Amino acid sequence: MNRYQRGFTLIECLVSMAVFLIVIMGLSSTTVMVIKGNSFSQTMSVATALATDKVENSQNMGYGQIASGGPETLQTIYTRQWTVTNNSPVSNTKTIAVSVSWINQGLTRNVTLSTIITR
Repeated sequence: MNRYQRGFTLIECLVSMAVFLIVIMGLSSTTVMVIKGNSFSQTMSVATALATDKVENSQNMGYGQIASGGPETLQTIYTRQWTVTNNSPVSNTKTIAVSVSWINQGLTRNVTLSTIITR
């Protein structure tokens, strides 16, 4: 080989391409996992906001008007229902439990918020 010949051999090019492909494949699978995680976080945030909205609406109602209800479908994927338990945990109180459920990747997920309202 002449000492003025420079460059990469075919083997060096193939090895560097293989290393590059392995790195890119690892990054692409990580990207998919991050996107799925972000999607789940978004649906969880919306479900929590829907439950919080119902709890706040119940707190703003008159004590005698608060009653169990649902299920109601919201934004096509969420189902919200609420249960009111009278005189729980003590008399002259109502415990309101709001549950929002949805299906994510074949599994049913839910968020439940509870609050106690006094007379």
